[in-house]
Amino acid sequence: QKRNAPRAMCAGSDAKDDSSADSASGSLIARLRRDYRLRGSSLSVAGLATLWLHQALQEGRAQGRHGLSGRDLQALALRVAQQLQDLHLKSWKDDGDISEEEYVHAMLLLKAQDRAASQIYAPLKASLAKYPNMLLNLQNLFDRADSRGCAFLSRADVARMYRHRSWRLHPSCMDGRPLTDEELEDPEDLARQLVEAMDIDLDGMVSYSEFVAFCVGRRKKEVKLHLYDLSRGSGGQFKWLLGESMAQIWHTGVVAFDKEYFFSSDTIFDSPGK
Repeated sequence: QKRNAPRAMCAGSDAKDDSSADSASGSLIARLRRDYRLRGSSLSVAGLATLWLHQALQEGRAQGRHGLSGRDLQALALRVAQQLQDLHLKSWKDDGDISEEEYVHAMLLLKAQDRAASQIYAPLKASLAKYPNMLLNLQNLFDRADSRGCAFLSRADVARMYRHRSWRLHPSCMDGRPLTDEELEDPEDLARQLVEAMDIDLDGMVSYSEFVAFCVGRRKKEVKLHLYDLSRGSGGQFKWLLGESMAQIWHTGVVAFDKEYFFSSDTIFDSPGK
């Protein structure tokens, strides 16, 4: 499912007020919770995989693909298996039940096509070991801000949460310190900063996975590609070895999260530029 589909669902003006307890009754998160309860609050990991495959087939038919080949089904099954492996947050077993918040989390991530979804598993699992209710609390915070009920937040949504003192998320602080009343005096500027910090895909919207990734400590970092000329400009002297004349012989390193990763018989890392 492409990301522009849920974004299209978010088209329209922002809700003016979310003070009502029923304001999010029709949200995607609320619908997923109702769906979980209609299943009798009993769903295994294997059942979740089967459910998602069924939904993928339905989406394919809605897009005009009547039936999938055996290869397509294998690709879908592999994707489900890989993503479910990354969703084992608590004590999932193939024959065990998953909780409501885990079901909501899994369904939202399986539908997502943004890069933040792959960055959540490890820090969220570590946080849940200390704070078992953290996932439920994050979903409640996100759902309250989601004025259109499509699991995407606009800057106006975030500004409203700051204005009502419902969110105290610090846009740049890494130690978890909440914003004080004095720091909440300019909700529009805080919303601009927070959306910029959360928005991995640079589309001006904050997805559920981007929100969770930020709340468990993941931050955007610049990625650089370093190029090194191993021949120091004398690559042409190695034509006898390479079979062609080259002005330079390049070696590369990728710098991310303050480490430089490169290949030297194996993938290793060191301090950048070393």
